[in-house]
Amino acid sequence: NQTRLLIGSSGTARCLAQLEISPRSAHGGILRHALEEKALHFASLRLSELADIPGMDPRRADLILAGSHILLGIMRKLGAEELRVSSY
Repeated sequence: NQTRLLIGSSGTARCLAQLEISPRSAHGGILRHALEEKALHFASLRLSELADIPGMDPRRADLILAGSHILLGIMRKLGAEELRVSSY
């Protein structure tokens, strides 16, 4: 039983899409494998380095790693390969 479509409207989802995690993020989607790679990269950075990432909202820098892992956990549990991002 695989989930066909996930929609994220959280600040984390919107921030991740703004960071252009994957080529499809510009079209409103975050691919799971690209998010997995980005989460690993986030884990290697200090807070000041996270805040300096181009496109990162500095107010989200302290939450982006935890938020990424929460979204990844949901995607894995539901078998989703993509999360579509909505600003509504």
